[in-house]
Formats: sequence, C-alpha cells, structure tokens
Amino acid sequence: MININKAKLGDVEFSVIEEESPELANEITERTVERGTDIVDHIRHRPVVLSISGVVVGDDAAQKLNQLREYARKGEVHRYVGRNIFTNMVIQSFPTSHTAQVRNGFSFRMELKEIRVARLETVQFVAPDPVRASTAAGTATQAKETEDKGTQQQQEKNVDDSQNRSWLVQGVDALVNYFTKTGQDVDVITGAAP
Repeated sequence: MININKAKLGDVEFSVIEEESPELANEITERTVERGTDIVDHIRHRPVVLSISGVVVGDDAAQKLNQLREYARKGEVHRYVGRNIFTNMVIQSFPTSHTAQVRNGFSFRMELKEIRVARLETVQFVAPDPVRASTAAGTATQAKETEDKGTQQQQEKNVDDSQNRSWLVQGVDALVNYFTKTGQDVDVITGAAP
C-alpha cells in the first residue's frame, strides 16, 4: 500500500491513495498500401485517464464525499496532485465502498479524465454602415456621371448604308435588281412587274 501524503483533487484531500495508474494513449490511423504494408498517416493524442484508489477517513469524511460527488455531478475541472500531477481533470467515474473495515470513512476507486479547454477569443469586426456605404456609392456614381471630360472631338463613323436599311427595303432592292437584270420593268412602289 502506497501512502501518498496530501494527495488531493481540487480542495479535497485524501487520507490515503493506494494506487495511481495513469494511462497515456494515442490513436494511430493506418492505411494499407499496395504490397500489404500499412502506413501511418495520422496520430492523435488521446486524453490522459488516471485511475486512483484510496481511502478517506476522519470526522470530515462525509463532507469530502459530498464534495467529490458534487465535482462529479457538475463536471467540474480540477487539478490532481499526488505522485503524479495532472491539470484539467474531470471525474469520469467514482464508485465508493462503505464497509466495516473502514471505520468513519469510505474507500473508493476514481477515474479521472483530462479535458482540453478551448479558449474563447473575441475579435472585433466593424462592418461598414450600409446607409453610409450606399450614400458613398451613390455619390461616387453621380460624380462619375457629371465628370468634366473637357472638349472632345467628334469621330466620324463610316456607316455602311446597307446595314442600316430594314429587311423590307432590302427585299424591294433585291427585286428591283433582279428584274433590272432580266430586262423587265418593275413598279418601284409595289415591286411587281407591270
């Protein structure tokens, strides 16, 4: 029996810790490749699990039992100090034994599990005011429209008249050309031969 003096979890001091069994484990992902060889492509550290067993005796044993049960019920995070020291530990299981061999107290087994505490970080982001943004956009558009470009020279455009005529006029012209080539007279207004 190992007598560890002043082993404690949070504010609760244990009378005797008989055994501490820390378990450190990794989760290793393996993949099989062509020739039957497995390769490791990822290693993830699992939380530490600490199993302890011991005894609590004394006039304040009932108070300590209630305090430990409260830690377990609320899932409170505490530091364990004994032969090993671990921070961020939560009670995962806590069976107790109340026998005639332990007078004025109880014996127990406890499994503590390490948790990783995420930190909350706040980042301030100032979004532009939509009213001011739309006003600024409208002002910029207006300024662009009323911008003075100075004196501009007119550029001449070469326009092909055949592209600007309607399909009806182009059809009449085609008929006139046809009948002219064939030597027949054509009424220009109706496009028919007299």
